[in-house]
Amino acid sequence: MQERPPSSSMATRLALLIGIALLIVAGTVIVADVIEAIPDGGLRLTALGDLLFALSRETIVRVQVAIQGHISAVLWDSVIARILRLPAALVIGLPGLALLAVGLRLGRSRHGTEKRGT
Repeated sequence: MQERPPSSSMATRLALLIGIALLIVAGTVIVADVIEAIPDGGLRLTALGDLLFALSRETIVRVQVAIQGHISAVLWDSVIARILRLPAALVIGLPGLALLAVGLRLGRSRHGTEKRGT
């Protein structure tokens, strides 16, 4: 069996770590949404833009101005603004799941436990 370079082990660990961190953040957002829904009786999922605005209002405004002024107003209006309206847990959780899956797959193939031929 051929030994993989140390960088692939580091990439595996990094993918797993970032994936788990993103899933924890997504889970925290969902829990906060559920807790906020208890008094009202209606669940409202926090949009990514609302979350980022609450965390750093100045930063999101600066990013918007920079993108609209230096790159493209169309990019902000038609792509980024739509992403910012999506549920934060979804936008954060899906990349987390993807990184976790990649990290687990890399880890399995590194240890020679990947299934062959499906």
